[in-house]
Amino acid sequence: MKSGSGGDLRPPKLPIDLTPIELAGLYDENEFSQASLSGDCSDQSAAGLLFEQCAIRRVNLLNTHFSGLRVYNCRLDHCDLSGAQWEEARLRRTEWVDCRLRGASLIDSRCEDVNFSGCSMDDAFFAGVIFRAARFTRCSLRKVNFEGADLSGVIFDQCDLSGAKLPGAKLKGADLRSSNIEGMQVGIADLGGVKVTMAQALQVAALLGIVIREVGEEDNPPDPQLLP
Repeated sequence: MKSGSGGDLRPPKLPIDLTPIELAGLYDENEFSQASLSGDCSDQSAAGLLFEQCAIRRVNLLNTHFSGLRVYNCRLDHCDLSGAQWEEARLRRTEWVDCRLRGASLIDSRCEDVNFSGCSMDDAFFAGVIFRAARFTRCSLRKVNFEGADLSGVIFDQCDLSGAKLPGAKLKGADLRSSNIEGMQVGIADLGGVKVTMAQALQVAALLGIVIREVGEEDNPPDPQLLP
């Protein structure tokens, strides 16, 4: 089955029996498959890592620097990736539950069938990232940088996108209706096909400097206290 929209995600396929592994050091080209992973790998660097069909729970990945990372059919639960820098990452059929990605950076990366739930992602850098079938649910995305990202069809369900940067992002079919978009930065040319409520449309218009007035309505109505 091909990936669909953010509302039609393919969940990770995990085997019933997983081999428990306590992570300590990560090295270039390490591969982990059908495992239950835990441990602290903060401040480590590696290239070509592969995680496939893994349950990754409470793993600290703070300030890690990975290039060419591949995460396929995995569930990440209560992991901390704050400050991580991942280049050319490929995330496919992954679930992220209650994870911290504050200030994390994905560079030249691709996310397909990814589901973020209850994650703290303030100030993350996702500029230029391609999202294919993705959903963010109850996530904090304040001041996240999505500049030039492909967010086509992505669902933002009850998220905080206040101050998020979206200039140049592809938003066709993206659903923002239940999320907070106060102070969001976006260009008028980027809004084609995006789903918003009427109240949000007025918010966006205000952000773009559009003045909405009914015919005959004065721009500056008189002060009632000055009326005779």
